[in-house]
Amino acid sequence: MSDSDCSEWSSDSEAGDFFASSFPPFSPSLKNTDPPTTLLASLSLDTENNFDLLSILHEILTVLSSTWIEPIKDDYVLIRLLNNLRTTPTYSSCLSLLPAPSSYSIEDNGPILQSGEIYNFQQSIYFKPVLEEDGYIFSVDTLREMYFERFGGDSTNLDVDFSPLETLSSLKAQLRASQNLIKTLTSETLPPPKPNTKSSAIIPPPSVDNDSYYFNSYSHYGIHETMLKDKIRTLAYKKSIEQNVSLFKGKTVLDVGCGTGVLSIFSKKLGEAKMVIGVDDSNMINNARKICQANGLSGEEIVLMRGKMEELELPVSKVDIVISEWMGYGLLYETMLPSVLNARDKYMSKDGTMWPNKCSMFMELGEDGRTEYWKDVYGIDMECMKGEIEGERWREARVEVVEENVIVSNRFNVWDCDLNIVKDEDLDFDTTFTLTVKNDQKINCFIISFDVDFDLPRHSKVSFSTSVQTTPTHWMQTLLWLEPSTVPEMKAGEVMKGDMRVERCRGNHRDIEFTIDWRVEGGEKRGKQKWAIVS
Repeated sequence: MSDSDCSEWSSDSEAGDFFASSFPPFSPSLKNTDPPTTLLASLSLDTENNFDLLSILHEILTVLSSTWIEPIKDDYVLIRLLNNLRTTPTYSSCLSLLPAPSSYSIEDNGPILQSGEIYNFQQSIYFKPVLEEDGYIFSVDTLREMYFERFGGDSTNLDVDFSPLETLSSLKAQLRASQNLIKTLTSETLPPPKPNTKSSAIIPPPSVDNDSYYFNSYSHYGIHETMLKDKIRTLAYKKSIEQNVSLFKGKTVLDVGCGTGVLSIFSKKLGEAKMVIGVDDSNMINNARKICQANGLSGEEIVLMRGKMEELELPVSKVDIVISEWMGYGLLYETMLPSVLNARDKYMSKDGTMWPNKCSMFMELGEDGRTEYWKDVYGIDMECMKGEIEGERWREARVEVVEENVIVSNRFNVWDCDLNIVKDEDLDFDTTFTLTVKNDQKINCFIISFDVDFDLPRHSKVSFSTSVQTTPTHWMQTLLWLEPSTVPEMKAGEVMKGDMRVERCRGNHRDIEFTIDWRVEGGEKRGKQKWAIVS
């Protein structure tokens, strides 16, 4: 069998969904709870290619153990090794992962080459499974037991007695691994193939999936509890339906991102809709079905569908209303709106409407003096902390509740959006602003907030705001801190003008970037800075 044959897929094997190469696949029927003997049977030696997974792991881990504390007991190491081996399916190429032992040195993230190049398997992309349901990854504990059984060791005591320095090194490595995992989710960069391996033998890891983590985050109960307890948000949707029954009565409603089904139930019970279709791609839709049943609503009255809006075919050709709570931090974070617009363009009737149908983004200037706290902490001078905090916080956008006394300017409307006509490409936009300072102030931040309107002619208008001047919502406000060296001191009545660009990040379309080029009118004070709300 040639190296290139290793990348072929088996179409007639029981394990057709798994990688059919010299890596013996698990049977699809194998469960994580199966005994080690069952797992061992699936790891038979591939004599033709001299490929034995446990022996290869042993050879690699033996080398690593000279500079890495008990690598066999580190799940991060095993998972990344297994994913790397999936992309390097021949025995010789597996061994090429290991440089000569004399070239190792230790840094915070574990053993690296003297040149600074990390081991291939250490690259954070290998946290993501190469195979979607890789049995080896799911059975890493059993794999470890088998390893100890063959090569010796204690599988019952996985708590290593580290020295203080070793513990510190291990904790740093874990922190670095966690940071790398976050970077993996927000980067599309793939590791280059090793120069001494044939490209035909390399199966590249999959590109980063920025949707799965997003939908999975909505499978947890906490986020839904937070949203439902946000009375400003939830009651605005409820009132917009209660006060506009004539808009909903006898109509077909599409609820995009239905979650627990609360908007679907409001539409049916309060709005008297003829039929509601709820769509969600998270596990929460299973609970939505139970909630609908518990409230006496049949599967014909509220049809719940699991999947991405862009990929589903609805049981109707047209709907009258597309309802959704798509807003994220700073209005556009998480980029759910394009999916809602896709539903609008594909299914909404000519006389239909989005609900809500309008939204607006606003900007204000702020002077937040919270760092003054560090000048006197219970009689102790900690002002050095002030500089550290001010030097760090400007690097990314911050989401938090802003006190009203922080605001030092007018609230300027930087963007209006008619959701019935806006296009996907309009969601990356350039705008201008004019902000007038109320008092003599040092300006150290911009504050972004938004308003949402349910507002159609001949119907009752309902709105809610995330402004600093209103009751806080779970969206809070978005703070864009100025880099300390650019902070301007402004006099009452002075005007700041500027340009702002809002756009989706290239590495992860669900993250949002703000770029602001500002200047104080009539003077030389100016600056330009970029921030991002990131996952």
